[in-house]
Amino acid sequence: GINAEYGDFHFFHFNKQKQQQKLFLNQNKQYFSKMATRSGNQRRNRQNQNRQNQNQNQNQTQNRQTQTQKEYIEPLPTRPEINFVEIDGSFMEGGGQVLRNTSALSALLQRPIRIRDIRKNRAKGGLKAQHLNGILFIGNIFNATIDGAFIGATEINFIPSSFNNSFRTIVDPGTAGSIGLLIQVSLPCLLFIPPTCQQEIEMRGGTFVTTSPPVETFINAYCTILEKIGINLNLRIVRNGYFPKGNGQVFMNVKPIAKINAFDFSMSPGKITQINAIAFVSKLDRSIAERIWSTAFHELKKHFPITEVAYNIEIKEDRSALDTATGIIIIAKTEAGAILAIDKIGEKGKRAEQVGYEAAYNLIEDHQSDAYFDRYTQDQLIILMALAEGTSKIRCGELTLHTQTAIHFAQLLTGAKFVINKVGEKTNVIECEGCAYKNIHF
Repeated sequence: GINAEYGDFHFFHFNKQKQQQKLFLNQNKQYFSKMATRSGNQRRNRQNQNRQNQNQNQNQTQNRQTQTQKEYIEPLPTRPEINFVEIDGSFMEGGGQVLRNTSALSALLQRPIRIRDIRKNRAKGGLKAQHLNGILFIGNIFNATIDGAFIGATEINFIPSSFNNSFRTIVDPGTAGSIGLLIQVSLPCLLFIPPTCQQEIEMRGGTFVTTSPPVETFINAYCTILEKIGINLNLRIVRNGYFPKGNGQVFMNVKPIAKINAFDFSMSPGKITQINAIAFVSKLDRSIAERIWSTAFHELKKHFPITEVAYNIEIKEDRSALDTATGIIIIAKTEAGAILAIDKIGEKGKRAEQVGYEAAYNLIEDHQSDAYFDRYTQDQLIILMALAEGTSKIRCGELTLHTQTAIHFAQLLTGAKFVINKVGEKTNVIECEGCAYKNIHF
């Protein structure tokens, strides 16, 4: 009976406590409601205050950045004592080529230039790391003063001076910036240095990136073309680099020359007799490169039968690079000694078959134009034609915007005279009476 009695007592006591708690809550309902509201308001006030503080901090940071930018991006010095050649960086092609060609010619000819609206025709204008390091490199070779040289700059003064016997030999933008474009800007300058200063240049960045010549194309095509002109360019790839990390490493050696003699490549290229191709993958399955080449070969053999053309294909698996990449380089040689080089790099969302098809189609199109040089080589030869002694001629297809832009600024700075002769529906011969530039160190 004791347990039952204790249980009844406990149940009664528990119910009594519950009733008292309920009564207490009802009596103080208004108080608790007010406290809950006050607590919620305090929490919301704290949150709002935190947001205000964050916004204030962000505004202060932005104001500091803007102020720093305003302090850093000052108007270029007018330098009234210097007779600048004014360069419109937005003219025609309006990209990095304007900067590369004009700064190289400025350094060689010792003509100060002021470039405005740099790369204005690009989605993100101004100097990028690759462009900046390119002009700093040739500026260092010629002890140039460069006003406004920083990433994002849209105008610079480039004032060359005497040759620097101890110029630096490493060019590293710290990005996947194109090594091929670094070669382009520095080659004309390195041709005309003292023979005793010839040395190997180390370049870092991207060896195969979009909208720029791959180093493999230089090695397998452009270097051979330069040999015919009397220019000795040697390139050695230690490590490939792709977007976005880059980290490629290439060594470049240029033999200085006394002058560039006029050259004539105005003849018809004739039939293609050999096609060499390199399809590659980096950190991807080998089958992707095989699919690229399979599609390209399927299209090529329709126009260049295997009974008439010798095909050589190399599938490369790159294990040294940091990034994934894939692409193809196709180099065609003709019976007249012409070289046509086409390259395509894979893109996210683009099938391997499409990459191969586009590369093959571009080569077929270039050969059908009866051109001695492909669409990507023609503009690279313009600066050499302008510097040469005598009349040079090259046969190409329809003039690219890059070529037209290169001609305009070469004429402006060197005084060379260019004439375009149309010799076919899609064929042109570019003729140039060069300025006969000579290496003063010979």
